[in-house]
Amino acid sequence: MALRDRLAALRRQSGAQLGEPALTSESSLAERIRRLRPGADRSQPLAARSEAQLARSLGGQMLAPGLVLIETSLGLQERHGRRPLHWLTEPPGDLPEARGLDPTGLLYLDTETTGLAGGTGTLVFLLGMARLEAGRLRLSQYLLTRLAGEAAMLEQGAARLEQASALVTYNGRSFDGPLLSARFRLAGIADRLEGRAHLDLLPPVRRAFSAPWPDCRLATAEQRLLGLRRSGDLPGALAPQAWLAFLRQGNPDMLSGVVRHNRWDLLSLALLLPALDRAYRDPAAWGADLHAAARSYLRDGREDLALQMLDRHQARLDPLGLLTLARLLKRQGRWEQAAAIWARVAASGSSAASEQLAKYHEHVRRSYRDALECTARLPPGPERQRRQERLRHKLAATLCRPVRQR
Repeated sequence: MALRDRLAALRRQSGAQLGEPALTSESSLAERIRRLRPGADRSQPLAARSEAQLARSLGGQMLAPGLVLIETSLGLQERHGRRPLHWLTEPPGDLPEARGLDPTGLLYLDTETTGLAGGTGTLVFLLGMARLEAGRLRLSQYLLTRLAGEAAMLEQGAARLEQASALVTYNGRSFDGPLLSARFRLAGIADRLEGRAHLDLLPPVRRAFSAPWPDCRLATAEQRLLGLRRSGDLPGALAPQAWLAFLRQGNPDMLSGVVRHNRWDLLSLALLLPALDRAYRDPAAWGADLHAAARSYLRDGREDLALQMLDRHQARLDPLGLLTLARLLKRQGRWEQAAAIWARVAASGSSAASEQLAKYHEHVRRSYRDALECTARLPPGPERQRRQERLRHKLAATLCRPVRQR
């Protein structure tokens, strides 16, 4: 076989091994070399043929090469699950992290990515944003159809962030935010997340519901708080696979499911904020952890509200909640009510309640005998011994004190 024939055969074989058409000319070889250069967008020829059709099928528009924008506008009379969208217009007043936020300035954000590891190796291929505009909820979803569209997507996202007073996410402080900041830096675009108020709803959900719920995933939160059960939803874990199938093969079959999944995430995220605000206002009605809600009030400097709530729901409190209630009653000088709670909790074996009850009998009632009886339930050790010796001394002094004659 001639050298020229052997080279042609090798070229045809290498093309077949890479899953590409066999090379039949020098121009095709040059095309392959061009596509293999660093930074070349290998997906562009295939995606370019499919992205316009994909945009039409999703009800979107080509915003830039490699970037599709899908927009949805919903009236506030509509519902998501059992909750009306007009809740979004109410300023939050009971969720401590959200107090003082203007609903019209909030930007709700959720991403779909190529992985969960984060870092520079993870790409955001669908950026979902929602906010109130002109009495409606506007959802904007930016979908990459090829890698070359990322810079345009990030510029659009940065512009939207610039217009918002605060960002709202679900686990965004740990994942979405750092990932987007990394992509902004890599693209040489100013990071509009830096210094912007960011309300992550996962921590307040965990605080109020980690005890009564099996987990605090977004799917659980939307079921419990919004009454939403998704039907026909594409699992989020399949989103990277769906996007890569389009990028590599031009197969758009699963991408509509990814867009729908992201849209539901945005709606749930938006309505979780007013639902959480109501749950912190009336934890018993929403099945929240009463003690956790009270601690949030205390951190926010609203001691009276914490006391009112705990006092109203005493029967539902665990020992820690009862001890917090007793401590608040003590601060207000309501000693007898506090002592009744300490006695109840001490009877269940709480040494902390026994200690508080001993202090009450010693310093408020001056009943050293009752105080001494309470110390018997304290853990053995030097502290209990010192307390008992002091009380015995006080009790003996009282018994030996002469009775004054009138």
